[in-house]
This record gives sequence, structure tokens and C-alpha cells, in this order.
Amino acid sequence: MSPLVTDFPIVSREFPAIIFVNPAADGGRAAAREIRAKRIFEQAEIPVEFVTTNGTDEFRSVVHQSIDRGCRLLLALGGDGTFHTLVNAAFSSQVVVGLLPAGGGNDLAAALGLQKDFSKIAQLIQRRETREIDLVRVKTADGIEQIYAGSGGVGLDAEASRFASTIYRRMPGRLRYVVSALHAYWRFVPMEVRIEFVGQSSPVIQSSVLLVSALNIPTYGAGLRLAPDARIDDGYLELVHLKPLNRMEVLRLFKAIGYRPNRTLRAVLFMNEENGLRGGKMYAELAAKNKEKHIAAIESDQGGFTPRGFSMTGSESAKSRIRSWKPLLEPYGLTDFSQAGGGADIEPLGKQEGPDLSSGQVVLIDYIPDAQR
Repeated sequence: MSPLVTDFPIVSREFPAIIFVNPAADGGRAAAREIRAKRIFEQAEIPVEFVTTNGTDEFRSVVHQSIDRGCRLLLALGGDGTFHTLVNAAFSSQVVVGLLPAGGGNDLAAALGLQKDFSKIAQLIQRRETREIDLVRVKTADGIEQIYAGSGGVGLDAEASRFASTIYRRMPGRLRYVVSALHAYWRFVPMEVRIEFVGQSSPVIQSSVLLVSALNIPTYGAGLRLAPDARIDDGYLELVHLKPLNRMEVLRLFKAIGYRPNRTLRAVLFMNEENGLRGGKMYAELAAKNKEKHIAAIESDQGGFTPRGFSMTGSESAKSRIRSWKPLLEPYGLTDFSQAGGGADIEPLGKQEGPDLSSGQVVLIDYIPDAQR
């Protein structure tokens, strides 16, 4: 490994700062941040050159070309993954690397105290401020060595990361990682691991787990606090290994790691449906009194059998949006979204004003099971 860079590199028109843009970051929303970054760096009179690459191989090639031409300040405009690609490409070179947070998670940026306010990052460059952080070198099963900062692991989190970067990539921030983790958990088979601490007296860990992760930052997945005591520059890693959980334990885990959703799923047991509907009416009255905004209400009055679909009452735009989720539910056997319906207990809520999903009306949904299965 090369010696540490002791002097902040000179940035000039001949040797500008190179900003590598990941156009796919944050579900494709990084392009707008590139425009903002160009304006801020121009106002700060910092010579920069923006580079957009298509794929990891091209990214690494351009990094090497930039270093060969004498550029010594390399920045990644994207998420943690973009920064890791930059670090691996530039490793062993005497350069300063940095991050302009524009990803969906930005856990590494949060650990570094970086915000999406690029003007403050421009000020750091003007003041020629740097910070040393710990990097982790790992060797994968195929013999390839990788460098990472932040978090790395095997098991459920690796599978969740794959979903987050593919089918759920357009979901915002933390929600993307939570949905991806739940999707991965649904079919994930716990794996057997053996963890040895070479050169230490700590006992060997051999166990069935959902995931094993080594972190030097507190959070993962846009703020989920897996390792609250982790520090990025203390020379230590926090080891997290999660044993198999049942579904109720998964919900408790989300609470334990500090997940606070913007919206809430609420289970309600209604009384007196058959002769007065007092339970449903009282719930609607309390919701109005407490100024609670309901997006949708689902009634399950046909038993808890194998799911087959939902019937709906609401605006056409709301029903169309819900039906657009059908491809996500079809693998689990939910295919019927064509019927109109709702439910007696939730009907009083349908008279209330709802948020944007329902275009001014709370969507009423009735769960359709297969009564024979």
C-alpha cells in the first residue's frame, strides 16, 4: 500500500477534480443532483470534470486514466456502492477520494457527517480538509480481493442488497431497503457459518444465521442501526450475526434497530358488525377526532386462507395504482384485483378524506382468500 497522502492535492484547470457520476444512483434520481453540483462547484471556482460511465469496468478504467494524467482529487457522485467502486479502482494510488451523497441509503456519508448539501462539501475542498478512515480488505470465495468502507457481509443482507439495486431500485431511501430485506427474508434459508478470530482469545462462533456482517459505521440500509457503537476511524470492526427469527421477532427487530416508518400499519379488531356496526363507526369517529389520515383500509372477513387477491372501492386512479403492484404479488398467488368491494366495518372510513394515493378518498379493500386452501 502506498504511503498516506499528507498534502491536499492541487486542483487546477490542468488537473481538475474528477467527479464520477452514477446515473443509476437513487433509482435514477442522481442526474438532478449532478446539475446542482455543477452549479455549486462553478460558483466556488473549483475546477471539476464530470464523468459518467456505463458499468464497473469502464468506471475503473477511467479512474486509472484520470490518475495517469495527474488528477489527484477523485469524487464519487452516487451512493455507497459508487464510492466503493472508486476506492477499489484508486487503491494504492496517492490520491484523495471523496463522496457527494446521491444514493438511496447514504449510510457511509452519514457516518462521515456529509449531507446532500454539496455547497458544504465544496467548502471542505476550499479549506483543503481531509479525513482518514478505516478500510477493510476481504477475499471472496472466488479468490478476488475487495476493499470496502462501511459494511460488508454474507447472507440475508447480501440478498436484500441485490433486490434493492434491481426490482426495488426506484423506491425511496430506507423503504427500499426494508422492502428488499422482507422480500429476501420471505424465502431465505438460514445458513451455517463458522467465525474465527485469528490471533485473539475470543471463542469460535458456529451457528445457523440469517446474516453475518462486519461494519465500521453504525447504520445499514438508509439508517437501520445494526451497529450503533461502530466508528469509521477507530481501527475496529463491529460483528453482527443474526440468528433465525420468526415473523413476530422480525417486527420487534425493526423496532430495536430504530426503524420509524413515515406511515403505520394498524391491526383493528372491530366489534358489533352484525347488529349496529358500532365498532366501525366509533373507529371512524376517533380517527376523525385525532386527525388521522388513512391511505387505505383492508378488511378480512372471509377467513385467513391462502391469499388470492383484493376487491376495492375507491377512485379509478387509486385502484389503477394498486393494480400496478400486481407483478410484485403474483409470485405469491395474488392475481385477482378486478372486483369491486370493501367491507362493512371499514365503510365509515370511506367517507373521510384520504391522502394522495386515493385522490381525496380512503381506499376500501377486501381481502379475497381461497376458502378451500
